[in-house]
This record gives sequence, structure tokens and C-alpha cells, in this order.
Amino acid sequence: MKKLDTADWTTHCFGRHLVDLPPNARIDQPIFKMFKEQIKLTKIRSAAELEDVVAAREAELKSQKHDTAGSMFIGRELGEKRAITLKLWSTSNSKDIVRIETFFISNNPFHCYSYNSLGELERLKIGLSIRNDISAALTSRDPRTIPTTLGFCIEQGFIAINELNTESFDVSIGLPGRKDVSFGISTYVQGKVDESLLERTSGLMGSVIGIATGTSTLRRGKHPVGPIDAEEILVAGTEHGKRLYAFEWEAPGKARSIAEPHMSASLGVLEGQYKTNAESFKDDDEALALWDAVIDSIRLRPGAV
Repeated sequence: MKKLDTADWTTHCFGRHLVDLPPNARIDQPIFKMFKEQIKLTKIRSAAELEDVVAAREAELKSQKHDTAGSMFIGRELGEKRAITLKLWSTSNSKDIVRIETFFISNNPFHCYSYNSLGELERLKIGLSIRNDISAALTSRDPRTIPTTLGFCIEQGFIAINELNTESFDVSIGLPGRKDVSFGISTYVQGKVDESLLERTSGLMGSVIGIATGTSTLRRGKHPVGPIDAEEILVAGTEHGKRLYAFEWEAPGKARSIAEPHMSASLGVLEGQYKTNAESFKDDDEALALWDAVIDSIRLRPGAV
């Protein structure tokens, strides 16, 4: 099978890993989490706009009644690098569970991120301490720039934290010229390692593409990438003249490791609005070549840990 020429591909930083993708590949609704919670890029474009958003949210909370505390609003705090945190009751009758809504700021250029969580009132100080750590470590990042120091890449940002935590990322990738192809890559730091892909999957991948005729396993077995120990199951079938694909790759990783988290990737071409393969792959070799080019580019970013 002929390999793709990837000389013009672009390197992307997700979490602590790098992935090479075709030019103009689109990253759709990426999810980045640190200390269990999602840190999400907002559409707020200035400190003045952020203050307006926070003031409106605070007024809203003060207008909402709480059974015993008067209103849902508990308080407001200014943290590291002018991060703003609003504290509120989780429900109108809650006495010990609070919601913490934080806005982080990074500059050059200006970005604003949201970070929300629920927790016990008595553990509020811990939640605020985590927020200060994240805020202090957060900087803006040009997506084309690959960091060389320890830390975790998020959308247009970088968090210089090397502490073991339940960090993760989940990205969906839109491939140019292949509108019918879904492609996703994700990782998460785990407490224990579960069964591997091959151990828990016995011919079930075919069910992903329904009752397509001629369903077959194109590959099933080990697919290591450099030092990353991983497995794959690649299934294809044909339905109404359209070739369908369900590919899975998984690295079990190690327990309590930010350098070797659980990793997985998937590719799918399923029945939908596209009735032919004009928007996916002309044949199995083309599908396999693109799959291998992306999967084989996954690696831990030098200096990440």
C-alpha cells in the first residue's frame, strides 16, 4: 500500500501530544479538561466585555431566590491574573453544594476562558486554589506555534502545569474534501488501566456499520506508534453501493500518568446524507493510507512532561 505524502501537513498540539493533519483540516468543538472540568474558550473579546458579562450574571443570580440564603448569589472573587470567580448555590434549597463559575484571562492576544464546577461548600478553598494555579499558568498561544516547555495545550492557549490530574482532550477533525468522514482523537489520564481494545471487542465492530453486505475486517491487531503500545480494529462493508468504514485505534496507556494516558482514535464513514463515496474515499487503500498517516504521527510533545 502506497503511503501518503505528508510533507505539507500541519502539526497540531492537543493536550501534551502532537498530531499531523492535512492542510486546512478543521478542528470542531474541541473539549479540553484539567482537574476534571472543561476549560472552554469563550467569545468574549475584551476585559470590558468580560466585566459586562460578569455584572449581568451577578445581577441575574441576585434576582433568583434561595430558600434560606436570600438569593442564589454567594460572592465574587478576583484571582490570579485578574481571573473572576462567581460563587453560587447549586440549587434553590442547597445548603452545602455550590457552583463555581470562573473566567480566566490570557493576553497577547486577549482570550477569555470559562471553567465551571460543582463542589462542597467546605471544599471551596480547594476549588479556588486550583483556579489560581490554572490562571497563573495560562498563556495565549498561536495554534501554529508548538510549545517546547512542560504543559498542556488547549484551544489557542497553553497551561504550564505538570501536576498529575485528570486532564483530557477530545477533538473532532474535519478533513478537507472528505465531508462524509468523521475522525476523532481523545486522551484521558486514568486511575487504572482497563482491558485493551482487542480483549474487550470480539467482532462487534461490524455492528457499527449495520448489516452492510460484504462486511469484513481489514485489519485487527497491534498498531504501535513509536513507544506508544496500541491496537486497532478496522472494519469495512458495502451498502447500496457505498463503502462504509468503522476504524478504531486505542492505546491503553498507564495508570496515573500524564505522559502515557489512555488514547483512542476513530474514523467513520456511515450511511447518511451522502449516498456515494465521492465525499470520502475512492477505495480501501486510500482510507487505510490516510488512517495510517494520521495515527502514525501521534506522539508525545517533546518537553511536555
